[in-house]
Amino acid sequence: MSSSPSKLAGPVRRKVGEGERKQTADSDKVLPLYVRAEPGKVSAAKRAIEKTGREIRSVDAGYIAVDLPPKSTLTIAESDAVRHIQERHTPRAHQVPERNISEGVGVMHADTLHDEGVTGDGARIAVIDHRFHTDNPKYSDRIVATVGDSTYFTSDSEYNDTSYEGPTEQHGTACAELVADVAPDAELVLATTIGPQSFGQIMNEIESYDPDGATMSLGYYTGLRIDGEDPISSRIDQFTDGGRLFANSAGNEANAHWDGQFENDGNDLMVFDSSLSTPTRFPVEMPYSGSEIHVHWDADWSQDDQRYKVRVYDNEDDPVGDSSALLTEQTTDPVEIISAPSSGSNPYHLEIEKVDATGDEHFDMFTWYSSLGRTTARRSIGIPATSPDENLLSVAAVQATEYGRTSEEHLKPYSSQGPTQDGRRGIDIAAPSMVSTTDEGEYGAYGALEDGGGFNGTSAASPHVGGAFGLLFGSAISASPVQARDALFDTGRSIVDSDVAEPGENNTKIGHGYTDVAAAQEWSTSIHATGDVISPGERATITAAGSDIENITVADLWTDWSVDSTQPDGGTFSDDVASAGTGSFSWDSTQSSVSVSLTVDVPSRYVGGTYVVDVIGQKSGSPVEKTVQIDIS
Repeated sequence: MSSSPSKLAGPVRRKVGEGERKQTADSDKVLPLYVRAEPGKVSAAKRAIEKTGREIRSVDAGYIAVDLPPKSTLTIAESDAVRHIQERHTPRAHQVPERNISEGVGVMHADTLHDEGVTGDGARIAVIDHRFHTDNPKYSDRIVATVGDSTYFTSDSEYNDTSYEGPTEQHGTACAELVADVAPDAELVLATTIGPQSFGQIMNEIESYDPDGATMSLGYYTGLRIDGEDPISSRIDQFTDGGRLFANSAGNEANAHWDGQFENDGNDLMVFDSSLSTPTRFPVEMPYSGSEIHVHWDADWSQDDQRYKVRVYDNEDDPVGDSSALLTEQTTDPVEIISAPSSGSNPYHLEIEKVDATGDEHFDMFTWYSSLGRTTARRSIGIPATSPDENLLSVAAVQATEYGRTSEEHLKPYSSQGPTQDGRRGIDIAAPSMVSTTDEGEYGAYGALEDGGGFNGTSAASPHVGGAFGLLFGSAISASPVQARDALFDTGRSIVDSDVAEPGENNTKIGHGYTDVAAAQEWSTSIHATGDVISPGERATITAAGSDIENITVADLWTDWSVDSTQPDGGTFSDDVASAGTGSFSWDSTQSSVSVSLTVDVPSRYVGGTYVVDVIGQKSGSPVEKTVQIDIS
């Protein structure tokens, strides 16, 4: 018989008490929570929360951020407008393995742009992280604002005070340094996520300073949904809708995640791996009181019709059943949050039972200060890198130099990979990792490679892309967000790692490729065109694309060729092939981004040869030209 699922995630339920313990819940302790409303009932859920007298911090993607005491939490859980309640966590810095780091400025050819006077002047980039040293000489004079609790911004006077007991190794400091290394004249908004503010509140304040883009090297709690519809991704989508780009580290979870299709053992238990001594028991380590395992399956979140139960046992051979398990979780959402048991010892053994489901769901397990006995790299991207927002760039990590365990230009083995739970590519671009920063004891970062230090992880990769935003958005180039994104994607290059395919739409390891910001700058200021290779009598296609384009002319066509064009949005095409050998696309105003194609009917008497065609675009009143070929063979 199916048991009734709880609306409270396991860790919340144990903290607030439920059922017969309701009256003994500690009324003074306030919990930071996400209350997920039933589909279509966000307003009703907000009204129920407002009756408690508590302030709603933000609302994103149906998740209501609020701080509630236990009794109010239990009261809210009784509302028909509430689907699920879980804790709201401060994101964690992607953990950096020791003895790893990169020299990204040269690798990305940002130094070439610096030599040409392209330094990010006129751009403003937000760096979102944990702690920052505000007197760091790389960027101290570029800070225009700090956002969040001042406790997490340290100055020289504090840092050099012998009585100072704060952190000396600061993840945020290193991220800000890398943005400044790549775009030394870009202004910075530094924001901390530590403290009671919800992510929505933090982003509201960041937006008040009107940055052009942002970078974040943090991974949010994977107890939230992982299909890109979580509240963090939703709020970033609002940020980018304002005409901005957002870079986020993909995560360092390639060796801290597992996925697999549900396979029934005949008794509705999942077979994880036939090589396990007990294939239906998955070994996990939860060594800390805050350790968790997050078990997801790909059911429709708007429905509650694919139910599974997760149990944790002390011993691999404990009898199947709730009474034998240390923990049993079954809630109303397709994710179970498994916290460390209060008894037993590592390794624990996890079991999944089909309660009321079709049995064809795909499962993912993520760790939170815990570890798994088996891992898979695919589908290991974290939040908010899972976002479907085309202007949020999920950044993978590539080894930039010969320093470290990984070979140069190889994908870092920990770098999270796609696809996402809902089948998207997941990874958008790759950038350098293993880079020098200032010394820990001097200015609060990770040190230089030659001294055995450095900054590693996808955490180091993302701010390189944030710095690339600064260069492309700066006054020397003034690219639009679409231009900057397309330029970075179209110029991303392959890496020497033989296990990584060529960049492209379906590459789930490095996406559109390894960042080359100098090539992106050239792309954003030129026109791009392709020719064709055909057999006699076939039709050829010429394509052209560019940014800030006023018109495009295809010239040097033979006058006995006939042409047909794609109709440019809001524009016109003039066919002057017979009289002048040209075809022209034009618009009433400059186009921020445009792509057109021209189909050419080549008479069958042209039996071979190479025919050169010029594609000329007008950008800001000046011509930019590209030569292409039609090869007939």
